Amino acid sequence: MRILPGDAQPAYGNDARGASRWSLSGGFAFTMPTGEFADFVDAGVGFGIHGVAGLDPYGIIGIRLDAAYSTYGSERFSVPLGITVPGLFVDVRTRSHVGMFSVGPQIQLPVGPVRPYVNGFVGLGYFYTSTALGSGEYVCGCGGYYGYGSATSFNDVSLGYGARGGFDLQLSRGPTPPFLALDAQFRRHAAATYVPNGGVFADEFGGIMIQPVRSRVDFWLLRFGVSVGL
Repeated sequence: MRILPGDAQPAYGNDARGASRWSLSGGFAFTMPTGEFADFVDAGVGFGIHGVAGLDPYGIIGIRLDAAYSTYGSERFSVPLGITVPGLFVDVRTRSHVGMFSVGPQIQLPVGPVRPYVNGFVGLGYFYTSTALGSGEYVCGCGGYYGYGSATSFNDVSLGYGARGGFDLQLSRGPTPPFLALDAQFRRHAAATYVPNGGVFADEFGGIMIQPVRSRVDFWLLRFGVSVGL
């Protein structure tokens, strides 16, 4: 039998052609600062989601969109409620976060119970610190902080880029089975301004001081979650 060139198919064609070309994933995210960034902040924890839109019938090449955030620092101290009510203090709680948004091409092995992938990306980092005034008590024992008000007290946006590698581990059978998604990315921002550990404090007059720093920002982002086809 003669095989014409147009009849040739990739070895994975029969398995991958029926697979979904679109996928969505969500899970926990952990940041591990390196270099200068590690001198000012601690490791952080948060959440991330991503979606992949396939560009070919087999799901090998796609465009990946990512969004994630991580909380990397917090401070808590007391300041006077006001000069008209001496002896009364209010708690100040601050939390520092980084939000991450990125887009880039992804290449993935589309068949088998373990499906590795690599991805390069460009994106934005949103560094911000929120400040809340509260009573220092927790409501109903459920961890809700009783606050009088909150606001974003500092923020900055910086361009970033990086690369990631990971794999999807198939959890069950079916036309669109769920996968355990594990990956690690290295992310770099040439320069960003952010609030470091100890960068928010009470001054001698009872006010709140913020001392941001500017440096290159490098960190690892580790994620694990669940991915499904759409």
